[in-house]
Amino acid sequence: MIENKFESITVEDVMNLQRAVADAMINGDGDALERLLSDELLQVHGGGTLQNKKSFIQNRKDPNGIKYKVINSTHVEVKLFPKCALIRGNLDVLEYIPNYGDVEGRVRFASVWAEEKDGAWRCIHSQSTDRTAKTAQ
Repeated sequence: MIENKFESITVEDVMNLQRAVADAMINGDGDALERLLSDELLQVHGGGTLQNKKSFIQNRKDPNGIKYKVINSTHVEVKLFPKCALIRGNLDVLEYIPNYGDVEGRVRFASVWAEEKDGAWRCIHSQSTDRTAKTAQ
């Protein structure tokens, strides 16, 4: 179990917390997600759909839902602020979609982590955007 309380958070701590969320998604570990995600979580998916903490965790635990097989991050940068941190970068994802099969995805992501009243750091916002679209010139 990853610790999410720090006297002074570091860039490495934030990267480890983000990795712990990815591992919990792959493993369908609702207990870990419960500890790592804020009750205020808003997840914005690439297609514009929104999820709160409850539905996000339910979807990860659903035996008939999408299963994440691989979540690899690249080009990650972390910015630390008083009582919050921004982590952003690229994700290469392999997921299994029932009735469809394995699907690869490439997204840009940004997540905001905040120190909450109990002293624990939790993800309060996360957003992903498809990065396969061409950049405007």
